[in-house]
Amino acid sequence: MTEAIKKRSSKSAAVSETSAGGVVVKRIGGRVHIALLLTKHVRGDAWVLPKGHLELQLGETEEQAALRESKEELGANNLILKRPLGSTHYNFFTERGKVTKTVHYFLIEAGDETLTPQAEEGFLEAKWFTVREALKKITYTTDRDIILRAVATGSKTRKR
Repeated sequence: MTEAIKKRSSKSAAVSETSAGGVVVKRIGGRVHIALLLTKHVRGDAWVLPKGHLELQLGETEEQAALRESKEELGANNLILKRPLGSTHYNFFTERGKVTKTVHYFLIEAGDETLTPQAEEGFLEAKWFTVREALKKITYTTDRDIILRAVATGSKTRKR
């Protein structure tokens, strides 16, 4: 066996991670808008949906984690969980090796327009976009697919 193969095979098996997040929507000026976050990644800036790990030691559910992460990362208040949108699955590599990630997404309605990105988590901006703008801005295909699923299942918020 070559040294490169030995090094790769000696690494531990893939690590599994589970997260939850939201497609946070708000009707602004009669049109549905989606909140996105701008973050700096290794390959450049990326517009993403809010998401994060479940606090398993606290017995946190996927729904609770989606609301908590959306509130923390977007700096949003008055969030109401509406319904599940499904899950995404993807792999990435870190210094620990391969990570297999599952993210459970939920449609979440925002009660107000104020957004303040969670700077300590590396978010540079939090902003509302129309659905069309959000689909153009979003960086990752998995996030785009979840936005499309939210739109297809009727992401319209109540008219006020």
